[in-house]
Amino acid sequence: MTANCPQTELHAADLPPFVRADLNEPPLVRCSWVWTIAQSYAGVFIWIPLLDRLGTCLPGQTSLGWLAAAAVLAALACCFLLFDIPAMWGWTAGRRLGAVGASTFGTTGSEWITGVGVGLGALAYYAVSVTMAMKLIMLGLLSCGLIDVRVFKPWSLGPLVLESPVFLLTALFWIYVITVVCKLRMSGVIFALMQVYTPVVLLLLGATALLASAGLPTFAAAQESLAQLDPALRLQVEPCQAHLFQLMFGGFALSGLMGVEWGMAVSKRSDVRIGGWIGIILAGSYCAVMALLTVAGALGQSSRGVFPAVDDVPAFPLSFHWAVFVGIGGIKGGAILSVFGLATLASGSYSAWVFRERISTHWPEIRRRVWTRIGGLLAFVLVATSWAGRLEEIFNLMGAVFAAAVGALVADALRQKGQWHGIRRGWNPAGLLAWGLGMAVGLVPVLGALIDWSAARWFQPAALYAFLTSAGLYLALASLGLERPLTLLPEPVAEGTPKPLPVTPGLEPARGAAG
Repeated sequence: MTANCPQTELHAADLPPFVRADLNEPPLVRCSWVWTIAQSYAGVFIWIPLLDRLGTCLPGQTSLGWLAAAAVLAALACCFLLFDIPAMWGWTAGRRLGAVGASTFGTTGSEWITGVGVGLGALAYYAVSVTMAMKLIMLGLLSCGLIDVRVFKPWSLGPLVLESPVFLLTALFWIYVITVVCKLRMSGVIFALMQVYTPVVLLLLGATALLASAGLPTFAAAQESLAQLDPALRLQVEPCQAHLFQLMFGGFALSGLMGVEWGMAVSKRSDVRIGGWIGIILAGSYCAVMALLTVAGALGQSSRGVFPAVDDVPAFPLSFHWAVFVGIGGIKGGAILSVFGLATLASGSYSAWVFRERISTHWPEIRRRVWTRIGGLLAFVLVATSWAGRLEEIFNLMGAVFAAAVGALVADALRQKGQWHGIRRGWNPAGLLAWGLGMAVGLVPVLGALIDWSAARWFQPAALYAFLTSAGLYLALASLGLERPLTLLPEPVAEGTPKPLPVTPGLEPARGAAG
């Protein structure tokens, strides 16, 4: 395919800043899957926002077993569709996401999708992490009897409704801490802590499900009773298995796209596969099933009047944090909620770092410390207005944007038979059109909610449809000749090159190819 491309010249000045920076990154010292992919992706699935709303599918016309099977299927799809091929392509290329994505979207397209787009996605997850962490920590304090439920009361400023003053002040404090961590370049410490706490939180998830298991024998009766008392609740989550699949697949899509960089970090091709099997399939299935069991146990206890009415609990009904608060409660429940909250803050620190690095690379005129403060301010606005707590809408949006991007990337990798042959200058029409139309498909539930189109909620899992649409369209458009020619990398790539070096695509393997 690439051997017939015309000879081209590549100027360093033609490359946008983020792609140029990725191409100039020195090769990494590659490690085993144990300390890279497995740890990092298990850390994705212990992120409480990803697990929090899975239990809201329980009132649907389904059983706990079928929902658990849907969770395992979603973990398999996350691994084999969103992670495996991008990570393997990153391993082969030995390049970061910006450079690898420049083959699919073109250098300009990759700049905006894998650079700025990923940075903005990280900003959203930064705000989500802070919101969930504050909620977990404050619920933990309430469960221990250290604060009053009135501190959760929203703050009304005319037509604007904000989170409570205590919530906002606490969130502002932690955003300040995260900002200081980024300014002092302590991200390496955060990454090390994330590797340490991941196995601890995995064990804690199992212990939480065990503590809530007393209600499992009466879960079926409580499920039927809840559906009869509130039929609208069942309709909101139908089709429930597809709804759960969407929550996991859409919430994971950005991490799947970042698999290119994690694949680059491991030593052997087998490390990519084994790391994905352990960190995504095994850890993802385990975490999702433990979250479902915890909520089911808490719901089962409702038939015995163990906990107060839903209206008296400052938590989202049938969420994971609701289940821990009402199903376990007391000092034990409070301690569990607080540990989960602190663990969630670590993910917020990582997201803040990703936002700063990507956005500051694209707009280097503004210093990194300024971008750190801008990210903290924007995250605080999202937290204060409660937008960061709308997890389902956020995961629908992230799934539409990033599952479509992964779909186009996967199709390009398949066309090149897993080899990375270089970049495409400017915009690559096949990649951009495939991504745009795939994203439009993934946004159907979001747009349906905006225009009050109730049938749109049945269009699930929309993120999976976005992935398939984008991959199929890329293959079709590329076969019609809408791909720009590939260009191998000149030596050197950096600014200040005395003169451009001509390259002939398709005549030699890409620089940095491993194996």
